[in-house]
Amino acid sequence: MSDATGYSYAKKPHIAKSPDGDRRNYVRVHNVDIMANINGRLVAVLDISLSGVRLSNDFPLNQETVTMSLIPMVGERLDVNRSVAAKGKVIRIDVEDHAVAVAFEQMSYSLSKMIVAATSRRLGVKPYMVM
Repeated sequence: MSDATGYSYAKKPHIAKSPDGDRRNYVRVHNVDIMANINGRLVAVLDISLSGVRLSNDFPLNQETVTMSLIPMVGERLDVNRSVAAKGKVIRIDVEDHAVAVAFEQMSYSLSKMIVAATSRRLGVKPYMVM
């Protein structure tokens, strides 16, 4: 195989990023303390990564595009002053898991900062982000 410069290279095989065959670009973090506000309704975030979010589907969601506000939790309360707006496309509805997978349309600095902070809290390490 060769690219536009004429340089030849071997095509890389699809490499799973986890033992169970998952090929995601970013690590999915479960049990993060974040809630999503969609149309005035609070929805639990089941897991999140830099590419998208999986939401609890305890309500009818018949939209292709979802606009939400992600709100971090501090203990049992919502920290609404640190909420971040996000927009995404519904890519999958898991009927048996009662979940909706949403891919972020655009990653902003504040959204990535929130995800890195939530991941760091979950893993018990100091947040670190290089820009």
